[in-house]
Amino acid sequence: MQCHEFRAKCERSMRLTPEAYAAWVGHMNACSECGEWYMAREVERWGGEVSGFPCVHVAYYATLRSADYRDAPSCPDCLVVREPDGSFVLPIRDGGRTAATIRFCPWCGTELKPEGNAPD
Repeated sequence: MQCHEFRAKCERSMRLTPEAYAAWVGHMNACSECGEWYMAREVERWGGEVSGFPCVHVAYYATLRSADYRDAPSCPDCLVVREPDGSFVLPIRDGGRTAATIRFCPWCGTELKPEGNAPD
């Protein structure tokens, strides 16, 4: 699959056969440009802005949450949480609010500086 095919399929309703879906996911995983394009598109679709985060990966994983959860730390789909002070944490699913502060993006290595990252 080529990048233009990937993006065209993404713009449509995504009713793909299992084989076409496997090719689509395979391309997204193999092509970092398309993977990041998809993440940015999803963040915007969910009402977020990538520009408010240090990188597209943190924006995607901090914005991702199930419709059943309003609060990011309690959502099992949310992998990164932005704290009120602008720092980022990985929630530890131990039944409480335990979290591990991270200083670099786990996916691309971008430094996650708290200053300038506090939510509006």
